[in-house]
Amino acid sequence: MFCDFFLFVLEFFGMFLVGGLTGLLLANVGLDVLLHDTYFVVAHFHYVLSLGAVVGAFCLFWYFFYFWFQSECLFLVVIFCFF
Repeated sequence: MFCDFFLFVLEFFGMFLVGGLTGLLLANVGLDVLLHDTYFVVAHFHYVLSLGAVVGAFCLFWYFFYFWFQSECLFLVVIFCFF
């Protein structure tokens, strides 16, 4: 029903949504003072910056390697050897 690329886009939006909701909480000055130097702030940065970039890079890897190798069998062998 959904192509692979669309699933990666949905995954990116989901992670960015979680990061955005945690960002709204950190925008409140009262909560920001309480949550300063906690793992909540670390998780917020990882959701927004790290995981967004990693999902984008993995989507690029998944999408273009199929075109480079032109064979699903060879594509799966390369992914198995790479990971």
